[in-house]
Amino acid sequence: MDNEYTLAEQAFLLCYNLDKQRMTRTDHVDYLVRAAALVELYQGGQIEDRNGKAGPARGASVRDQALAPVLDEIGQAPNKSWKHWVRHNAKATKRAVRAGLVDKRAVAVEQGRVLLVFPHTTTTVKDTRAVKQVRAKAKDALRQPSAQVDPAGAALVALAAAVELGFVLDRRTRREHKARIKQCMEIAGPAAAGLRKLIQQRRSGAIAGASAGATAGGS
Repeated sequence: MDNEYTLAEQAFLLCYNLDKQRMTRTDHVDYLVRAAALVELYQGGQIEDRNGKAGPARGASVRDQALAPVLDEIGQAPNKSWKHWVRHNAKATKRAVRAGLVDKRAVAVEQGRVLLVFPHTTTTVKDTRAVKQVRAKAKDALRQPSAQVDPAGAALVALAAAVELGFVLDRRTRREHKARIKQCMEIAGPAAAGLRKLIQQRRSGAIAGASAGATAGGS
C-alpha cells in the first residue's frame, strides 16, 4: 500500500471513521493532512530542520500534486517554524490530497448545499480496505519492537495522537502506549511536534474564550 498511497493520502484515509462511515468532522483534519505532507517531505529528505525552522534541502524536488506546492512554499519563505507550516494553506493541501485520492478512485466527493444556501462537501471513501490497512499500520507501530518501527506507521501514530483522533487512538491506548507514542513523535520529526503545539494552542484558546464568555454572561 505504501506505493499505492502517499503518506499524506494515508493520513487522510486515517481520518475516515468506518463505524460512522464518514470523515471526522473537525478542522483538525486539515492540519493533520498538512502535517503528514510535511512529514513525508522531511522523511524523504526534501525538507530539513534548521534550528527549529523548516527549510528546503539543496536541490530538492517532488512531483506529487499535493506535496510540490508545500515544498515550493517553504523554498520561497524559509526559516519559518514548523507550526507555521502546519497551519499555512492547510485546507488547500487537504483538497489537493483529496483530489489525488479521487483520481485513484479511492474516494468520491459530492458537492451540495445545506438548506439550499451553504456550500457543503461530502467525502465518501470507496477503498475501505485501504482505511483498514492504514489503521492496522498505526496499530502495528505501537506493537512492533522498538528497532523495527516503520517510519510511516510511526508518523500515523504521531499525527493521530497529536490531534487525539479517538477512534484511532483512544484515551486508554494513548495512556498505555505513552512511551511508544513519544518515540513515534521523534521518528515523525518536527512537523508532528508542530502539529501537536498548534492543536494545544487552539484548544487552550477555545477554553479561554469559553471561560471569558461564561464570565461575561454571569456578570
